[in-house]
Amino acid sequence: MPSPSPQAPPLRVWAAAVLGFLGFLLVLLHREAGMRASRIQARVARIEAFAAVPGARVIAIGSSPLGSDLLDEARMGDLSRRAGGPGLAWLSLSVPNGTMEGFLPDLDRIIAARPELLLVDADMLYYRPTWSSPSSFPARAAEDFLMGLKANRRRAAIPHDPAPKAPGPDPDHGPEQFRAYGTYLEQREPRGVLPLGDPILARLRQARSRGIQLVLLELPRFGPAEARIPARHRAQAGLTKAQLARECGARILVYPDRLPLTCFSDYSHLTASSAAGYSAWLAAELAGFAGRPWS
Repeated sequence: MPSPSPQAPPLRVWAAAVLGFLGFLLVLLHREAGMRASRIQARVARIEAFAAVPGARVIAIGSSPLGSDLLDEARMGDLSRRAGGPGLAWLSLSVPNGTMEGFLPDLDRIIAARPELLLVDADMLYYRPTWSSPSSFPARAAEDFLMGLKANRRRAAIPHDPAPKAPGPDPDHGPEQFRAYGTYLEQREPRGVLPLGDPILARLRQARSRGIQLVLLELPRFGPAEARIPARHRAQAGLTKAQLARECGARILVYPDRLPLTCFSDYSHLTASSAAGYSAWLAAELAGFAGRPWS
């Protein structure tokens, strides 16, 4: 006698599952919106306070590599004073997965603050946002939420170790992570030449008219990972770079040495010890820019 075929779950079970999933998404979206509003308010307060700081100033904006590759603001200011020139007070604004579109309201406030230098993570200008489409927003929110839960579990399970971490590749970033990072580099969409009405270009032009010098910082990444960037992307980035130099007076900074894997905590973020050397080099370079007239 044949066994009875399994029956599909009742419709009410499917409806409950769908409603539960939608409720989960709404919680994530609400949480993400609240966190984003809080971050924006904090940046507004910091920029407005920095506008009153006397002397020469630099405001740096970027995504996570800028936050990890540079020392904290006080130490960057100290390095700048040691490097000579007028010395520079520092304000660093870094956001994980940060984009120029996300920094647009901040650009208006930065222009009003009139720092001597605006330092920008060049990748944010060379490439369009990775998370630009509305359909990808829930996925990003869910990813951030799950990563937060994972981090909380690690903090609860692993006692604090006061010993400094030794330089070298992070054990959490092996071949699988390298492949994922290479895929990310290959799939980014370059901007190319910015159109005449582009809001980012308009603000950078306005910054130049206010005497703010634009510096594009091409942050270092592990060489074999950087080699995964397609030639077409490099060519398009070159067009963006040339346009910003021509229309906004942008200067481009590229670290002159190729760094080994031991200098990276993963394939695009420097270790703490490497960040110290990189920051000293950057402070010396910018000391020569501050106060220099436009060419």
